[in-house]
Amino acid sequence: MGMGARAGSAVRLGMRMVKGLSTADAARIVADRANEPFASTDDLWRRSGVPSQ
Repeated sequence: MGMGARAGSAVRLGMRMVKGLSTADAARIVADRANEPFASTDDLWRRSGVPSQ
């Protein structure tokens, strides 16, 4: 598994480990990530449309 240009700065966590994350929300994140990698966690939240609460 490659780490890319920012070696050592990635956190890898399975979607099922995120408490309260629905299957539908996880699917939206995966689908949006396929279009373009997320630049940050804020970018992930804004582009995926997953509610913050």
